[in-house]
Amino acid sequence: MISYIGSSVSEQTRTTPARIVLANPTGIWRPGLFVMGRVTIENVEVSLLVPKDAVLLVDGKMCCFIKTKDGFKPQPVVLGRTNDVSQEIVSGLTYGEPYVTRGAFTLKSELGKSTEEE
Repeated sequence: MISYIGSSVSEQTRTTPARIVLANPTGIWRPGLFVMGRVTIENVEVSLLVPKDAVLLVDGKMCCFIKTKDGFKPQPVVLGRTNDVSQEIVSGLTYGEPYVTRGAFTLKSELGKSTEEE
């Protein structure tokens, strides 16, 4: 729990003092210790979360690549919330459905090549 946050930020270090209340049964945390941390403001449950790299713009639609009997195809998806590394999928994919997590950009490039050749 954060019990105090300073009212000003140091111009040199871009830091501000804060007081954090936490369990310290082994005594490793000492008063005055400098730490860097992240504060979670809200935990949100989502039904399907994929890596951001798995979602690409294909023909004007946000898509994930899914495996079919003929190879891979872009599957349009509707996006929801996002964070630094993940993207919520609201519709277009179902939980447990296989999709490409790495290499989607390569598949998109190959898709572009095949349409140019036709």
